[in-house]
Amino acid sequence: MVKNNTLFILKDIISNIHLDEEDVADIIINSKHIHLFDDVEDFRDKTKIRYNLCDILLMAFIVILERGKQSFYYMSLYVRFNLEKFKSLGLIQDDNIPSHDTFRRVFSLLNSESLIETTIDRFYKLLRSIEEEKGLRHIGVDGKTVNGTGRSVDSKNARKNTNVLNIYDSFTGTCLISETVDDKTNEIPVAQKFLYQMDLKNDLVTADAIHCQAETTKAIRYSNGHYLLTVKDNQSLLLEDIENRFNNKRNKIIRISNEDKSKDIEILKLPKGFEYNDFKDIRSYVKMTSYKRKSKCIRYYISDLIKADEILLGIDEHWAIENDLHKLKDDYLNEDSFRCIDKKAIKNIAIMNNLIVQLIYI
Repeated sequence: MVKNNTLFILKDIISNIHLDEEDVADIIINSKHIHLFDDVEDFRDKTKIRYNLCDILLMAFIVILERGKQSFYYMSLYVRFNLEKFKSLGLIQDDNIPSHDTFRRVFSLLNSESLIETTIDRFYKLLRSIEEEKGLRHIGVDGKTVNGTGRSVDSKNARKNTNVLNIYDSFTGTCLISETVDDKTNEIPVAQKFLYQMDLKNDLVTADAIHCQAETTKAIRYSNGHYLLTVKDNQSLLLEDIENRFNNKRNKIIRISNEDKSKDIEILKLPKGFEYNDFKDIRSYVKMTSYKRKSKCIRYYISDLIKADEILLGIDEHWAIENDLHKLKDDYLNEDSFRCIDKKAIKNIAIMNNLIVQLIYI
């Protein structure tokens, strides 16, 4: 049987979930170097291989995309109940169906870096090569707890749910980095490590209050990026200084509203060279008042930017990560349905979900 190519499979899946497949088809056709999962490094002993690695990954990909199920048991069951379909795609030979243990072992031992490099990174390079310039790009640092990956305090092996630190390019829906961390506070040094390593030229980095750290701003500036960071009570003295300056009527404040009037932005420019404790290169304090909820929501930020349109972009794009990317993972892909405590498997499933989000954005 001649195995159908990735393009055929993607078009078939995407048409079934009512998405326009033409753009995806054109991109894949015009990119000779993209073959989903074919080039992922195979960690297994070649003398003991029963299934092609790319076939197992593509089966898991199809189940997650079509059914929004993360369970290894469900993957095996879904293939069994749709055997003829998977045989017609060339993924099953001689009725040999991978067991849930096979799926579990693959995701627990799979080389995460190879999976990213041969899928998400290739699509990302392609997207960057064909897109029009939009000025500053938006890079969002945002952690996400994967509910269901912990164990109850009543169990023998009680443990918290695993957190995954994500770094997104929100313009393309691409998650550039996913890394599991033991605890929410552990996101801080992990994020700083990656920010020091990235090329952030012409990028605006946004992050929640947990990442409002002097060392984080230093990492972003070291990598030639710009920052817009939320300030809350974890930086109580800085927050107090921001509030006092906005309440001082003698200070000149720029006020703008976004197009749908759902939020007001106030910008207080600071003198060049302004520092607050260990925070350096701060050029503006920002106050955002949102009216989307019944009661107005006020948030404060620090930034090394002063242009209103760039600051507004950063605020809108960071909110879009929570409202769009995370909502897609939670509501459509049911990421929280994943029941596993193996960190490698959690990371690889997160990468698979990130790939699906990226393809849907395309």
